[in-house]
Amino acid sequence: MNQLDKTIIRNLVMHYFRVSELTGEPTSNLDITDDGVVNFRGNISYDGLGGSLQELPVQFGEIGGNFLCAAAGLTTLLGSPHKVGNTFDCSANKLNSFQYGPIDVGGSFTCRNNHSHIPNLIGVPNFCDQLDVTNRIGGIGLESLDGLPSPANVNHINISIKINDCPILRLLKYSSFNIISNSELNQIMHKYMNQRPLRPAILQCQKELIDAGFEGNATL
Repeated sequence: MNQLDKTIIRNLVMHYFRVSELTGEPTSNLDITDDGVVNFRGNISYDGLGGSLQELPVQFGEIGGNFLCAAAGLTTLLGSPHKVGNTFDCSANKLNSFQYGPIDVGGSFTCRNNHSHIPNLIGVPNFCDQLDVTNRIGGIGLESLDGLPSPANVNHINISIKINDCPILRLLKYSSFNIISNSELNQIMHKYMNQRPLRPAILQCQKELIDAGFEGNATL
């Protein structure tokens, strides 16, 4: 890739995004590889001034700070960085899946109030401090927890689910979680959070969920 091509890529990033050092100071000092991948030690944030996007205009690689692409009009996460040092926020877009999203997020992977239905968690990072996939729009929620990272790779989970359509008992393997879709359901699950041995806790929680009318959620 020649210098002209790298300049075009840099201009695309600067057109759609606010680029700043970790200190908040604006900069255009991007690292662009010979393959056209954009790496940066600081923060990259979609600002809306360049117009809406359906997909990210370039391929990002490793971002040291925050990568914020909320409310950008995205229908895919194609082009997302594979590693983000702090927060990755793709809220309020029109995504149908988390495919092509980052693999490793040092802070929170956040997707709130997405305007299209995402049925499961396939494609969320393998590693993140917090997973926040919540939706308060018209009952949109997960139908499956497939794709959930390993309990050792995430510290806290916030999710919205479809009541009686999403098995949730596997969450009891995790140390910290909230289900924002229904307070009664969340309260029952919290009673058994971090209880060990795990199998008796799952069976007791299952019975209580069924008795409360959440049969469709009371499986692994």
